[in-house]
Amino acid sequence: MTHFTVFPPEKPINQSIELPVSKSISNRLLIMQYLSAFGFSIQNLSSAEDSEILKNILTNDEKYVNVEHAGTCMRFLCALFAITQGERILTGSERMKSRPIKNLVEALKKMGADIEYIEKDGFPPLKIIGKKIIKSQIEIDASISSQFISALMLVGPYLENGLKIKLIGQKVSNSYIEMTKKMMIELGIEVDYQLNIISIKKGRYTSSNEIIIEPDWSSASFWFQIVAFSKNSEILLKNLSLDSVQGDKVLIDIFSNLGVDSVKHPNGLLLKNCKPKTNFFNYDFINCPDLAQPTAATMCAMKLKGKLTGLQTLNKKESERVKSLCSELKKLGAEIESDFENFIAFKSFRNSHESLNINTFNDHRIAMSFAPLSFKYPGIIIENPNVVSKSYPNYWKDLKLAGFKF
Repeated sequence: MTHFTVFPPEKPINQSIELPVSKSISNRLLIMQYLSAFGFSIQNLSSAEDSEILKNILTNDEKYVNVEHAGTCMRFLCALFAITQGERILTGSERMKSRPIKNLVEALKKMGADIEYIEKDGFPPLKIIGKKIIKSQIEIDASISSQFISALMLVGPYLENGLKIKLIGQKVSNSYIEMTKKMMIELGIEVDYQLNIISIKKGRYTSSNEIIIEPDWSSASFWFQIVAFSKNSEILLKNLSLDSVQGDKVLIDIFSNLGVDSVKHPNGLLLKNCKPKTNFFNYDFINCPDLAQPTAATMCAMKLKGKLTGLQTLNKKESERVKSLCSELKKLGAEIESDFENFIAFKSFRNSHESLNINTFNDHRIAMSFAPLSFKYPGIIIENPNVVSKSYPNYWKDLKLAGFKF
């Protein structure tokens, strides 16, 4: 399918939705499970494309490894292959080859890892020859990607002397580092994280129970958008918990300003439409960058002025997300100020006379962030809709269940 033309429900929504389980948790657990020699089982692994790719890679011993568009897989496997025996060529899509990995590679090399750049310095593809690593202390710039740090943390217990990581510079997406720490502790590893030092003792991942993965808070963001636009609607997000290890549960605070009340429910989290609490909204996304796109799209449709900051990691993801966002928001009439790197400011809004064709730039979060805008722009066209398979394969099916038409 080359595009979907999206129309909103014709009546208020009263629906229960079963979100996909967390891709972030799934991918961490897959690495932990592999290192434990499959010493524990996972009940409900994510069916997202990234998790399927990682699972398939970890269940074969091929030398040539292609992660395609999966950035988490690239970072986690880089660290994993550095400490496991054998030679691997680790590569990905053309977009992946333009996503920097130098900070992680150089940190591993300083620890004694054997890694070479095959094409361009600082970028995949990589040649990795796994070996035993003795050195137990390392410094890494924390301002580039939290995934670099999580990758090092995940392999830390399996180094000869454990691992101590000193974080340099401003930390980005710190909630994901905290997630990794909590998961490691739950699986029997001693981890201490104070200020800018992470200390990990040598150990082994273990669990006496089959692990059940919680629903994905990032995927919940699109339903928060839908409720913000749909008066008198109520949506129950099944099994979504306020006790989650995921930092993206700050969605509740963000969207309480944008017209969504969140109520704890015996079966999950109940979302209700309410009056927005502000006519000017500022927010720093340094710890929750995946929520910037749905928030920006919502502000555009609500014609809400404000400024979104802390976006500096977004251009290194599936698309150059700040540039991509600005490009598509302008089509809908938003007058934007941006450095296309760190911030987006909504200055004013006009009636758009441009096409409602939304270019997704092969980015799943753009597709899912703009589809709910059909409430304000009926007939909005989402190009390359199948890109949602990267994180939320049933997205369009669930929207149809809620009454959307394509």
